Amino acid sequence: MAKDISYSDGNIELYIEKLLREATDLSSATNIASDKYNNWPIRYHLSSVRRNSVCHLNFEGLNVLELGAGMGAISRFIAEKANHLTVVEGTQQRFNCLKLRLRDLKNWDGFVCNYQDFKTDIKYDVVCFFGVLEYAGRYIKNESPFVWAIKHAKEFLKPDGVLLISIENKNGIKYFSGISEDHYGKSFYGLCGYSEIPDIKTFSKKEMIEILTGCGFASVETHHLAPDYKCTRAVLTDEFVLKNPIIAAEIETNYFSEDYGLKSSRLFPERLAMNSLAKSGILEHFSNSYLFIASNSVLSTTKEKLLSRVINEGVQGFLYTYGRKNDVVTEIIHKNEEYYTTKRYLNSDNIKETSDIFSNCFSKEPLYKGESLSWLLLNYAYYGNEKAFLDLLDRFFEFVFEKFSVENSSVLQSIAIDAVAKNVKILNGEFINFDNEYCPNFEIRRNYFIFRTLVNIADYFIYLEHFQFNSLNDYYVELCKRYNDTPDLKSNIMQEIAFQYAVTGGGDQFEDYEKVFNKPLNKNQSKEICFLGIRIGSVTVQDSKYKIKIFGIKFTYKRKESIDD
Repeated sequence: MAKDISYSDGNIELYIEKLLREATDLSSATNIASDKYNNWPIRYHLSSVRRNSVCHLNFEGLNVLELGAGMGAISRFIAEKANHLTVVEGTQQRFNCLKLRLRDLKNWDGFVCNYQDFKTDIKYDVVCFFGVLEYAGRYIKNESPFVWAIKHAKEFLKPDGVLLISIENKNGIKYFSGISEDHYGKSFYGLCGYSEIPDIKTFSKKEMIEILTGCGFASVETHHLAPDYKCTRAVLTDEFVLKNPIIAAEIETNYFSEDYGLKSSRLFPERLAMNSLAKSGILEHFSNSYLFIASNSVLSTTKEKLLSRVINEGVQGFLYTYGRKNDVVTEIIHKNEEYYTTKRYLNSDNIKETSDIFSNCFSKEPLYKGESLSWLLLNYAYYGNEKAFLDLLDRFFEFVFEKFSVENSSVLQSIAIDAVAKNVKILNGEFINFDNEYCPNFEIRRNYFIFRTLVNIADYFIYLEHFQFNSLNDYYVELCKRYNDTPDLKSNIMQEIAFQYAVTGGGDQFEDYEKVFNKPLNKNQSKEICFLGIRIGSVTVQDSKYKIKIFGIKFTYKRKESIDD
């Protein structure tokens, strides 16, 4: 074989090797060294979330070839399920890590080389490119490197075989909103079409399908990965996205799109944009990442096996939790012209003991249509409709306090803990609460529900330029009084921390919540200063200070009261 390629994340790869060597549980379901996930390469290579892009596929009994396997994050999952896995990795250092990740498994073999130089007479059921094809322009010496790479991979497939490709969408909504292109670290780089000089490139859905069919694949299916293929939290079939675009837009933007290693400012809220694209009928082209499933034959038995959950059971969506003691997958199922959801533990053979302060309440539910309360609140806030925003929130609180009240007291039924904005739809003017997953064994007071609701939409308030309250805490106090309960922010924060710990084993710190609630709002609010009807200056609120300008002279004072005072 030829020598390895020149590709590396740097010295961190040696540290990852050390972490893998010290790991005692190598399962794909395990978050190895999770306390170090503030370092992106460590999280990328060792987090269990990496497997979610293919977790819905059935590899049982199949022989799989993975080209560009990296350090084995997805390789581990496939080897746990498949009959046999062959890996090809371009660098010796990464292959060393991969060997450590697979060291307790016997059904695999591997090679170190540029996959361009890989040769074998063996034919495989499945060949995989996971975050690899986009590099063909840099490492494959050919006039058409991407086409060559796909045709090369196709040579290793059985006549009934399937090629899997996970890759970013160059037209993903997050790139329009300002997040930098993953490989170059520059905003709008891929949207402008890339340089014509062969190098790293990603493609649109349309372009990838055309390349794959041009390479001779008889069938190409597309799965949409959110927020992307690197940290997949949701997988939606193309059929679901096309038939349920509004719900698909809501699901795809329910997860934070990261700018890995960088901190780019977003130009607009992706949730509003995706909803607009869905209503325009073009949502399918703006998912951040795709999984392409290309088969040599239309009636491929291998494809049918891989997609058995989709084809035979009608599952069209897989929504994965992350960071809980026991991660859960919500499945969207289409049967008899009806859509419904079910939940199950993702790792049912390894259920971890949880706190006795709550229990999970899994149930089959219809897939409700209607506008998302979370989306509508964001819409009102973004477009400065403060009255509509506050009126809708008031209506929501009244709905909850009536639906979940306990003998007209300030105590609510325990399942109200999960009746937050993202779990509410509005249909024909009526609220529909769904996905009440938890049944806590502690008291839920109105003040805690108000606190929890505001925590979940705290980011929306930045768009209300002339919000009548100085801080979220001021608004919280007003709401508590309005709905006949005593404000108790400290107690609410402690209760939320206890709840998060019961669910995840961790959670935010007290100071995090306190900072959110006490942070001054209206930081850019400005008003004129007039005397006898004549403008003589202005006052602007910035953070915790007033900046006053009178007759051209500037003053700064510490902020205590509202700007109207």
